[in-house]
Amino acid sequence: MNRPSLWLLAGPLLPLALGCVGTDLRSARKALELSPPRKLIPSPEAAHFLRENRHEDEAGGFLSNDHYACQRLERLENELRKVGAHMGPDGTVYDQGGWEVYVYEHIAGPGCWQLEEQIRERIHWQEEELRHLRKHYTVIELPYYGPLPC
Repeated sequence: MNRPSLWLLAGPLLPLALGCVGTDLRSARKALELSPPRKLIPSPEAAHFLRENRHEDEAGGFLSNDHYACQRLERLENELRKVGAHMGPDGTVYDQGGWEVYVYEHIAGPGCWQLEEQIRERIHWQEEELRHLRKHYTVIELPYYGPLPC
């Protein structure tokens, strides 16, 4: 009996399963053979926002191949670096100009089946909220990192 190769069956799922490593099949295969889970240690500023946005398990440093956690931390660290974020003596994170930093993390949304009017309402509500926050804070927007809701 002629059986298909394991790579043919598992190939499309490898990039998702491997997380932090590359997204193409070749790098996924190489990573499977060579790479152990990555040790992720967030900066104090990133750890502050991970805790604040309900990602306590990611805030203390961890071993992970979780694709979403790796992407979230990498994006957050890059954005904090761009604004020159530093922890103040009061435990609040400030940018290089002295403004308090606020991280706005987008949510998954309700799923695939939504009326156009509902989509417009949600976008309008988010824009209003962000406009209000930008008056008082340096806002860092994080996209939703997680499985698709539908």
